[in-house]
Amino acid sequence: MTTQHRTTDNGSTGAEAALKHIEYLAGTIGPRGSTTAAERAGHDYVRQTLEQLGCATRVESFAAAKSAFRPYVLALGLLLGAEAVFWFAPGTSGLVLIAVVALVAVISLLLQMLGMANPVRWLLPHGRSHNNHRDLISA
Repeated sequence: MTTQHRTTDNGSTGAEAALKHIEYLAGTIGPRGSTTAAERAGHDYVRQTLEQLGCATRVESFAAAKSAFRPYVLALGLLLGAEAVFWFAPGTSGLVLIAVVALVAVISLLLQMLGMANPVRWLLPHGRSHNNHRDLISA
């Protein structure tokens, strides 16, 4: 079985062109964490590349957490804090508060795993992020 590669106007194959884009995104721009300048540079590169190929694009801008792991760290910290209060604070006066904090933390973790808004996310810093969309009909 042979594989045929279509060539572009400059003589390179589609696979070679794709590899150049991957090398630029991964090597030149580098890691692109959420809401960072590098993410924005990657977004701009992809948008410009698609437009150069004659594809109509649209940008979806949205608020995103600046860290993927901080919501989990904060929720787990709340759980550990509630457990510490349970074991080290005498009496039952704080048990309801402890139960509420633990419940909020567990619900936040579950919502976070589903990618949904949750109380823990409300406490963390946010920034603007962007998605590129290629319309099905080229320009």
